[in-house]
Amino acid sequence: VRIAVPYGAKYEAKLEFVRKIISKLEKGEACKLFTDQFTTPTFVDDIATGLMKIVDDPKQGIYHLVGSSSQSIFDLGLQIAQIFGFDPNLIQPSSLAEYLATPNARPYSMRSTLSNEKFITDYGFTPHDLTSGLAEMKRQLSTS
Repeated sequence: VRIAVPYGAKYEAKLEFVRKIISKLEKGEACKLFTDQFTTPTFVDDIATGLMKIVDDPKQGIYHLVGSSSQSIFDLGLQIAQIFGFDPNLIQPSSLAEYLATPNARPYSMRSTLSNEKFITDYGFTPHDLTSGLAEMKRQLSTS
Protein backbone atom coordinates (compact mmCIF):
# COMPACT_ATOMS: atom_id res chain seq x y z
CA VAL A 1 0.00 0.00 0.00
CA ARG A 2 1.29 3.41 -0.96
CA ILE A 3 0.03 6.65 0.57
CA ALA A 4 0.90 10.26 -0.18
CA VAL A 5 0.91 13.46 1.90
CA PRO A 6 -1.34 12.34 4.76
CA TYR A 7 -3.27 15.07 6.60
CA GLY A 8 -5.82 15.03 9.39
CA ALA A 9 -7.29 16.83 12.36
CA LYS A 10 -6.49 14.76 15.41
CA TYR A 11 -2.76 13.91 15.48
CA GLU A 12 -1.05 16.28 17.89
CA ALA A 13 2.39 14.63 18.10
CA LYS A 14 3.57 16.15 14.83
CA LEU A 15 2.13 18.75 12.49
CA GLU A 16 1.91 17.38 8.98
CA PHE A 17 2.11 19.52 5.86
CA VAL A 18 -1.50 20.78 5.83
CA ARG A 19 -1.51 21.66 9.53
CA LYS A 20 1.86 23.42 9.17
CA ILE A 21 0.29 25.66 6.53
CA ILE A 22 -2.76 26.26 8.75
CA SER A 23 -0.48 27.14 11.67
CA LYS A 24 1.41 29.72 9.61
CA LEU A 25 -1.82 31.22 8.23
CA GLU A 26 -3.28 31.49 11.76
CA LYS A 27 -0.26 33.65 12.67
CA GLY A 28 -0.70 35.78 9.55
CA GLU A 29 2.57 34.46 8.09
CA ALA A 30 3.08 34.11 4.34
CA CYS A 31 3.54 30.63 2.87
CA LYS A 32 5.71 30.32 -0.23
CA LEU A 33 4.50 27.20 -2.02
CA PHE A 34 5.65 25.59 -5.25
CA THR A 35 3.48 26.02 -8.33
CA ASP A 36 5.42 23.32 -10.20
CA GLN A 37 5.33 20.50 -7.63
CA PHE A 38 2.29 18.21 -7.73
CA THR A 39 0.97 15.71 -5.21
CA THR A 40 -2.06 13.70 -4.14
CA PRO A 41 -2.90 14.55 -0.50
CA THR A 42 -4.69 11.86 1.51
CA PHE A 43 -7.08 12.37 4.43
CA VAL A 44 -5.92 10.07 7.26
CA ASP A 45 -9.47 8.89 8.00
CA ASP A 46 -9.54 7.50 4.45
CA ILE A 47 -6.25 5.72 5.04
CA ALA A 48 -7.72 4.06 8.14
CA THR A 49 -10.91 3.06 6.31
CA GLY A 50 -8.96 1.77 3.32
CA LEU A 51 -6.58 -0.27 5.46
CA MET A 52 -9.54 -1.90 7.22
CA LYS A 53 -10.95 -2.87 3.82
CA ILE A 54 -7.61 -4.45 2.91
CA VAL A 55 -7.44 -6.35 6.22
CA ASP A 56 -10.99 -7.64 5.71
CA ASP A 57 -10.38 -8.65 2.07
CA PRO A 58 -6.66 -9.00 1.26
CA LYS A 59 -5.75 -8.91 -2.43
CA GLN A 60 -2.45 -9.25 -4.29
CA GLY A 61 -0.75 -6.25 -5.79
CA ILE A 62 0.27 -2.69 -5.10
CA TYR A 63 -2.49 -0.28 -4.16
CA HIS A 64 -2.33 3.50 -4.01
CA LEU A 65 -4.49 4.50 -1.05
CA VAL A 66 -4.50 8.22 -1.80
CA GLY A 67 -6.91 11.10 -2.12
CA SER A 68 -9.11 11.53 -5.16
CA SER A 69 -7.51 14.72 -6.49
CA SER A 70 -4.04 15.91 -7.39
CA GLN A 71 -2.85 19.51 -7.51
CA SER A 72 0.17 21.72 -7.09
CA ILE A 73 1.38 22.48 -3.59
CA PHE A 74 0.48 26.12 -4.30
CA ASP A 75 -3.13 25.20 -5.19
CA LEU A 76 -3.29 23.02 -2.08
CA GLY A 77 -2.37 26.09 -0.03
CA LEU A 78 -5.01 28.21 -1.75
CA GLN A 79 -7.67 25.60 -0.96
CA ILE A 80 -6.59 25.51 2.69
CA ALA A 81 -6.86 29.31 2.88
CA GLN A 82 -10.29 29.28 1.24
CA ILE A 83 -11.81 26.47 3.30
CA PHE A 84 -10.41 27.65 6.63
CA GLY A 85 -11.15 31.33 5.97
CA PHE A 86 -7.61 32.72 5.78
CA ASP A 87 -6.31 35.48 3.54
CA PRO A 88 -5.42 33.78 0.21
CA ASN A 89 -2.82 36.52 -0.41
CA LEU A 90 -0.70 34.85 2.28
CA ILE A 91 -0.25 31.93 -0.15
CA GLN A 92 2.57 33.04 -2.42
CA PRO A 93 3.87 31.29 -5.54
CA SER A 94 7.34 29.83 -5.61
CA SER A 95 9.17 27.49 -7.99
CA LEU A 96 10.61 24.09 -7.14
CA ALA A 97 12.76 24.23 -10.26
CA GLU A 98 14.34 27.48 -9.06
CA TYR A 99 14.81 26.08 -5.55
CA LEU A 100 16.48 22.92 -6.88
CA ALA A 101 18.99 25.08 -8.76
CA THR A 102 20.24 26.67 -5.53
CA PRO A 103 23.28 25.37 -3.65
CA ASN A 104 22.50 22.86 -0.90
CA ALA A 105 18.93 22.34 -2.12
CA ARG A 106 17.26 19.29 -0.62
CA PRO A 107 15.99 16.99 -3.40
CA TYR A 108 12.24 16.94 -4.01
CA SER A 109 10.20 15.18 -6.65
CA MET A 110 8.29 17.53 -8.93
CA ARG A 111 5.48 15.06 -9.48
CA SER A 112 4.44 12.67 -6.75
CA THR A 113 0.88 12.11 -7.87
CA LEU A 114 -0.68 8.67 -7.61
CA SER A 115 -3.91 7.21 -8.97
CA ASN A 116 -6.36 5.47 -6.62
CA GLU A 117 -8.39 3.98 -9.49
CA LYS A 118 -7.30 0.38 -8.82
CA PHE A 119 -8.13 0.72 -5.12
CA ILE A 120 -11.58 2.17 -5.87
CA THR A 121 -12.31 -0.58 -8.40
CA ASP A 122 -11.16 -3.48 -6.21
CA TYR A 123 -12.47 -2.24 -2.84
CA GLY A 124 -15.44 -0.03 -3.74
CA PHE A 125 -14.24 2.86 -1.58
CA THR A 126 -13.52 6.34 -2.89
CA PRO A 127 -11.27 8.51 -0.69
CA HIS A 128 -12.05 12.21 -0.28
CA ASP A 129 -10.76 14.72 -2.79
CA LEU A 130 -8.81 17.61 -1.26
CA THR A 131 -11.79 19.98 -0.99
CA SER A 132 -14.08 17.53 0.80
CA GLY A 133 -11.21 16.17 2.95
CA LEU A 134 -10.27 19.66 4.13
CA ALA A 135 -13.94 20.45 4.84
CA GLU A 136 -14.21 17.30 6.98
CA MET A 137 -10.94 18.17 8.72
CA LYS A 138 -12.29 21.65 9.51
CA ARG A 139 -15.49 20.11 10.88
CA GLN A 140 -13.50 17.74 13.11
CA LEU A 141 -11.27 20.54 14.39
CA SER A 142 -14.30 22.67 15.25
CA THR A 143 -15.82 19.87 17.36
CA SER A 144 -12.67 18.93 19.26
